[in-house]
Amino acid sequence: MSPLLFVDSATIKFGGLSAIQDITFHLDSKELLGVIGPNGAGKTTLMRTITGIYQSQKGSIELEGIQISNLPIHKRVKSGLSMSQQLVRPFKSMNFLDNVIFAAGHRKTQKPLKTIFLKSRIEEKQKAMNLLEQLGISDMALEKPEKAPLGYLKRLELARAMALEPKILILDEPLAGLNQGEAEKLADTLKTLNKQGQTMILIEHNLREVMRICSRLIVLNNGKILAEGEPNSVFKQTRVQEAYLGEKINAGT
Repeated sequence: MSPLLFVDSATIKFGGLSAIQDITFHLDSKELLGVIGPNGAGKTTLMRTITGIYQSQKGSIELEGIQISNLPIHKRVKSGLSMSQQLVRPFKSMNFLDNVIFAAGHRKTQKPLKTIFLKSRIEEKQKAMNLLEQLGISDMALEKPEKAPLGYLKRLELARAMALEPKILILDEPLAGLNQGEAEKLADTLKTLNKQGQTMILIEHNLREVMRICSRLIVLNNGKILAEGEPNSVFKQTRVQEAYLGEKINAGT
C-alpha cells in the first residue's frame, strides 16, 4: 500500500548552510508520526517545506502519489495539508466560533465573485460548533480569544486547522507552554482524533507525551535523520540520547 505522504531527499539551504539535508521519510494513512530532535535540528523547517512555505532545493514531495513539490501554499492546503502553529494567532476581533467558521468556509472564499452571492453560514456554523465541542472548548464559543487561557487557545488553533478537513494535520509544538496536566489532556485529545482516523505529524519537545501517543518517531539532528522507528527502540539508541543530553537518558521519562 502506497504511503499517504512521501518526502524524498528534501533539502533547504540558507546562505550555503543546510537547515535540512536529504530528508527522506514516509507517512501512512491514519498514522500519528512524531518528529523530534534538539533545538535547531530542522523540525519546523522540514514541516514548512512540506507545506510550501519553503521550496525544497532538491528531491520531491508526493501526497497520495501526486507531486506537490512545486505547488504554492494555498494549493497544498487545497490538496489536503493543514498546519497548526506553535504561536497561536487567532483573529482577535472574532469570537472562538467565528474564528472556526472562517476556516470552515474556506471552499466558499476560494472564488470571491461566487462568495458575494453566498449569505448562509448555517453549515459552517454547525461544523465549527461541532469542532469546538469535540475539542472541549464549546463553553468559549462566544468569547473573544484575548480572554482565553493558553490551553484554550491551543485547542482553538487545532480547531481552525481541522476545519480545513485535512488529509494530513501537521502540529508544530501544540503542547509548548502548557503545564504537564494540560499537556497530557491535549495529548489525549490528539490520540483520540488519530484513533478516529485523522492522520497527523506531531513536532514536539514534550518527550513524555510523544512517547505515550506516537506510533513511530523520526529523530532529526543537524538537519538530518538520526533515527527512525518505534519510540522505545529509538530512545534506546546511544546516538539519540547523546543528541539530546550528551549522555544516556531513560526512555521512560
